[in-house]
Order: sequence, then structure tokens, then C-alpha cells
Amino acid sequence: MIIAKYPYRLWSGSYLPMIPVSFSRHPNKDFINTFCLIDSGAFTTALSSQFANALNINIKKGTPRSIATAGGDSIAYEHKLYLKIKNHTITLKALFSDKLNINIIGRQDFFDHFLIIFRQSKKQLWLIG
Repeated sequence: MIIAKYPYRLWSGSYLPMIPVSFSRHPNKDFINTFCLIDSGAFTTALSSQFANALNINIKKGTPRSIATAGGDSIAYEHKLYLKIKNHTITLKALFSDKLNINIIGRQDFFDHFLIIFRQSKKQLWLIG
């Protein structure tokens, strides 16, 4: 069943597969809305430190992990979060970094729950669950 079809969003001059989602530290409360890039080339979900502030998360209390980004290698901090999309809530691991200016959903955890279709020619992302 198709959960949703999302048009690509304009970001820094390019149309990208970004979708509206909500995150929380708790399964049933205080979800914060954001847009995330769905990145099939990224293994892990990675979120900006500014978004951690919105969630009231002290990123340095998470487990430190080395990451490689387009901006170079750095340290990010892993936290367990709840992600809500439409009426589906899943648990996932997310890395927070002050090197990011965009929130990214990677394959780990998220792709286990959904079939994602990138319709590049139509600038659409389909989410099937």
C-alpha cells in the first residue's frame, strides 16, 4: 500500500527527495517536525546539532562515532529516536553532528520498514509500507 507520494523539494538550488517527518525522544509525545533528505547512499540517519537542540538533546551524552562526510571526517553522537511518518512510528538510531546543515535519513532502520521508490524523472519519492 502506498503511504504517500512526495514531490522533491528545492534545496540550495537542486530538487531533492526530502519528506516531512517528526522525531521524538519518547514514543508517544513531543514530536518535532522537520524535512529530511532520503539518502539511499547513506547508511545511518544523521541529523544536525541544531535539530538536537529542538529535541532538547545534549548530543555529547550519546555514543561517539567517527563519520565521513562531504566536509571531511568528524565525530558524531548516536542516540535512539522515534520517527513518525503519517501514522507509522519506528525506532531508529541517529547520529547528531555540528557539521550537518541538512537532516538525512539513511538506510539503517528506515529502509527495513518501507519500500522507497525514487521517481527521478518526475521528481517524486514514493513511500510504500
